Amino acid sequence: MLSDNLVFETPNIEKKLVDLPIQYLAISRRNIASHQNLLKRIKNKGIKTYVFHVNFDEGKNEQWVWEQEMDSIYGMYADDLDLLSTCK
Repeated sequence: MLSDNLVFETPNIEKKLVDLPIQYLAISRRNIASHQNLLKRIKNKGIKTYVFHVNFDEGKNEQWVWEQEMDSIYGMYADDLDLLSTCK
């Protein structure tokens, strides 16, 4: 599983991820907004991106990620599973 320091600093990363083939990424959810198009493209190619740093920023909890950011990623490392069970 690659982490965001390699993903966002490697030239031609999209092609390399597919060619290797890499199946999973772990990135900070703080990187979603600035790399949204790349994340959507690699998600469409079957690469599963999981985010951490959920609950590190005010109002950016599991529900926020579920409602606002899941179109760019596959999953999250969650602290509050009770909250997550209410997400639809």
